[in-house]
Amino acid sequence: MKRTLAACGLLLAIGSAASAQTKGQFVIEQVGMQVATEDFTRTPTSVTGAINMINGVRITFDMALAANASASRLHAEVFTPADSNNASSSIDVRFTADSLFAEAITAGNTTPLRAQVPNGTVPYINPSAVFMEQIIRRAKAIGGTDVKVSVTPLGGTDPYIEVPVSFATAGEAKMNLGGVELVFKIDADGSIQSGTVPAQNLTITRK
Repeated sequence: MKRTLAACGLLLAIGSAASAQTKGQFVIEQVGMQVATEDFTRTPTSVTGAINMINGVRITFDMALAANASASRLHAEVFTPADSNNASSSIDVRFTADSLFAEAITAGNTTPLRAQVPNGTVPYINPSAVFMEQIIRRAKAIGGTDVKVSVTPLGGTDPYIEVPVSFATAGEAKMNLGGVELVFKIDADGSIQSGTVPAQNLTITRK
């Protein structure tokens, strides 16, 4: 009987974990023309996905999430149309309380990096809506209507930047990412339903 109850408990735990998993897709368009899609799977502790650009470049990512909606680890790979099976470059990033440690690999050459960043920093891959969503989730975890989120832009020159995020209403978030303003319609947990980048005539839609 004890074995049976234990097995039932295990099944319930597996069912609960499965129900917490969310799958979706973001579509990014510019003046009505699709420029990228992003398929993703989110759980309470991770988010994985792939960004497919109109030029044939594909970026895959696997990010482990911390309890405060920041990241503890990220692995990302870039694939080009010339070789869709083997990554042309990749990066591994690990975040600690006050630092990030990274290893970037391009053409077989490894470049290590260590930099000081604030606790709770979130990485960003352009033009990922999933990572924009994570910035919003981090802002909600910080609390308040006007906050700043520490963000590490991968491929950028700065270890981190401060990204202002404001919540005019419960269903709207505004973000200034590297000098570019973005406006989002969001759910209570910070999930993006749609967004616009007025200066670039871009729209983001969750499917």
